[in-house]
Amino acid sequence: MTLVCLWNPAAGTAAASAELASALLTLAPRIRADRAGMVWADARGLEARALAVGLLALIRERGGVPRAGISVVPVAAEIAAVYGSDEITLVERGAERAFLAPWPLEVLAPPRELVPALEATGIERCGDLAALALGAVEVR
Repeated sequence: MTLVCLWNPAAGTAAASAELASALLTLAPRIRADRAGMVWADARGLEARALAVGLLALIRERGGVPRAGISVVPVAAEIAAVYGSDEITLVERGAERAFLAPWPLEVLAPPRELVPALEATGIERCGDLAALALGAVEVR
């Protein structure tokens, strides 16, 4: 399933995101308002980039300043929307690991107390964490 993550830092409240989600349902059959500024659209069976263009236009009409990330992996779609360099950032299927690798761990929003422990063991980027075997993660 391909997801379009829409991030609108000007959204304000979760209620505003939920209200916007109703309007977005005119373009996508399944929408989920997550938290303030974050809305997810299921692009299954649809052309994801075209859907993202339409959804972004609808948000702009309502005064938003949105960005979109597209991926089959939810965390990649979210990072692409929030931190991507373009208005629409597409993470190709199979390229999710490479896309996430250079980002600092903070983009994953780990518990604050966990970050120093990871950094103390040399894990500063998503790629450092992904390179570890499951047992190594548990030890660290």
